[in-house]
Amino acid sequence: MFKFVQVNLDRSRLATHELRIHCGKEKVDVACIQEPYINKGKIPGMPTDAVTLIPEDPGPMVAVVIFNKKIEALVDSKYTCKWIQTFSLKLGKHQITIVNLYCQFSMPADIFVNKLETILEGFYRGNLLILGDFNAKSPLWHCPGTDGNGEKYEDIINQYQLVVHNKEDQPPTFQGRAGAESNIDITMTKGNIHRNIHEWSVLEHATTSQHGVIIFFINFTQDNNNTNEQEESNKFNYSTKIPNYTKLMNKLELPQIERDVHLDDIAAKIEKVTQKAIVSVAPKK
Repeated sequence: MFKFVQVNLDRSRLATHELRIHCGKEKVDVACIQEPYINKGKIPGMPTDAVTLIPEDPGPMVAVVIFNKKIEALVDSKYTCKWIQTFSLKLGKHQITIVNLYCQFSMPADIFVNKLETILEGFYRGNLLILGDFNAKSPLWHCPGTDGNGEKYEDIINQYQLVVHNKEDQPPTFQGRAGAESNIDITMTKGNIHRNIHEWSVLEHATTSQHGVIIFFINFTQDNNNTNEQEESNKFNYSTKIPNYTKLMNKLELPQIERDVHLDDIAAKIEKVTQKAIVSVAPKK
């Protein structure tokens, strides 16, 4: 079992120091950070034997610290930039791809939606752990309502059948100093990896950041063939009682297939356009 934390540190040196103490005390294996405090290309105060992953772009807004010496990491530079880092971790005999992102509030959400969709397309048939500060609100991750940003991520979640792991009985992930509260920090998975995510929780006041520290475990030893109720509630189901087949067929456009393309790639493209057509015409249950 591997212990993960994710947190937005508000680019605070003090919050960074507090996180370091927490991770050492609680034996955290991996910390995924948004808005890290970085000085001269490093996160100050981290153990010298910890592996730190920081995008090479100027002013990086994400970072990862790996405390467990037995975990091997490989960065996917194709899907990494200032705000998003994609990397693979070897956890024992298993490998997992993680997307750590910060959706900057002052920038249009479409920028990050498009980047995330590109990654999802690149790993269309693979497992992904997606986490970060999305600066978006939706009942899907237990906000009272939905804003414009939330609606855009809802579409991606529905289209790619992502599972949201945020729990309703936890403290808000963000508590502003002016009293505002919300759940803008999200943990999601794509594929069967959702069965291996356990004990998702939010720890308040672990640091002086306005964001709580999200904690969860990845466990490959348990055979979770049955998803829990919360996972089932996040899956996108279609109502087939009143289907609009004419509209569906008009929306369904088969992709152009180039020569010398692997059959798996053809199947993935057809599956994608079919699912997209269904999402556009079929009501939710």
